[in-house]
Amino acid sequence: MRKPCLVFLGTAAAIPSISRFAPAIAIAGLKEAMLLDVGEGTQLRLQEAGLGLSKIKIIAVSHLHGDHFLGLFPLLQSLWMQIHNVDKHRSEAKISIISPDPSLCQALSSTPFVECTAATNGYIHQSSDFVVTAIKVNHGEVKSFGYHVKIVVDSRKRKYVRLFYSGDGVCEDDCVEILRSVGVDVVIHDATFTSLDDDRARASFHATARDAALLARELGAKLLILTHVSARYGSYLIDVAWDARRFFRNCIVASDLMYVPLAAYASVV
Repeated sequence: MRKPCLVFLGTAAAIPSISRFAPAIAIAGLKEAMLLDVGEGTQLRLQEAGLGLSKIKIIAVSHLHGDHFLGLFPLLQSLWMQIHNVDKHRSEAKISIISPDPSLCQALSSTPFVECTAATNGYIHQSSDFVVTAIKVNHGEVKSFGYHVKIVVDSRKRKYVRLFYSGDGVCEDDCVEILRSVGVDVVIHDATFTSLDDDRARASFHATARDAALLARELGAKLLILTHVSARYGSYLIDVAWDARRFFRNCIVASDLMYVPLAAYASVV
C-alpha cells in the first residue's frame, strides 16, 4: 500500500549549515515523487533519506533566490548520468519543472529530458499522483509562487491530502481566497523570523511564525509545519514554535531529514 509522506531535505533560511541544508522538500511514498524547491545539496540529502532520483517527476521552484534552486543543476546532471550510464533502456518520460520565471526555462531549454513551464497565477499541472496549482505570493521584487498540491491517498474513496507550501512569500488576500476555495489540510510555511523581529520580516517580505499560524488557523488546516528558519534562533527553536502555537496548536518546526506521514491528514474531497 502506498503511503504518502513528506521528507524535509533542507530547512535553513538563506545561509545553510551542516545540520540545516538549503530549502528542499520531497513528497514521496507514491508512484511518483515531487520536490518543492531544490536548494544546494538536495541530491545529497536525497541519498541520506534513501530516496532515489528516478521517481522524481515534478519539481516546483518557488522563486529564483539561489538558496531555493541552485541544487537543481547538479541534480539534473546526476539524473542524466544515471539514465545514460546505468539504465539506458529507461523510457524518455520527462521531468516537469514548474518555474517562477521564464529565465530558468530558457536556461534548461537544451536539457532533453526536462519539460519546463513558467508559472502564472492559477497555473495547474496534473499527474497521476498530484494536482499542483501555482499561487502568486509576495516576496518583494522577485517573482514568487506558493504551491497548492492535491496528493492522492485513495482515489476510489476520494481521499486526498491538500497541502500548501508558501515558499518565502507572504500569502496576501488573493492567495488566501484561492486557498479557501480549494481547501488546505497541511500548511508548510516560511518562518524565517518570530514576531519579535516583525520589522525585519516585513522589510524582507518574509513571514513570521505568527503569520504562518494565523494563516493555518484561517484556512482550517489540520497541521502547520514551519521551515526556512533563520540561523539567528540557533538552538532556541522553542521560541519559533511558541510564536506559532499561541495561535495554532498543532504546529511543528521542521528539521532536516524529518519524515511526516500524510495519510492521517487526508480529507474526502
